[in-house]
Amino acid sequence: MLGQLNPRPATREAGPVMALPAPSRDGALVMVADHAGMKMVPASKRESCASVAAGAFAQNVYLFCASAGLATVTRAWFDRAALTLAIGLGPDQQIVLAQTVGRPKG
Repeated sequence: MLGQLNPRPATREAGPVMALPAPSRDGALVMVADHAGMKMVPASKRESCASVAAGAFAQNVYLFCASAGLATVTRAWFDRAALTLAIGLGPDQQIVLAQTVGRPKG
């Protein structure tokens, strides 16, 4: 479970992926592809482009967490349908990845 998520998008990063922060001590980022905002990309390539962008975003989170003494794990297996409904995504929006961030155990 990713915890309580804030349904308001945070600032949109360059590219087709945005992150939604969770307001808790250990939180989650949810990488969402906004296919409606990818008009310059052929429809058959949008999911692939979104996956690459989400991977780059996740790597930047890993680098920040390493420098800040935080723990993080990327999650690809979760109930996408339930999370999509919970955060109120539209039909052109697709969850690509989720990434948990928090203080390391111990």
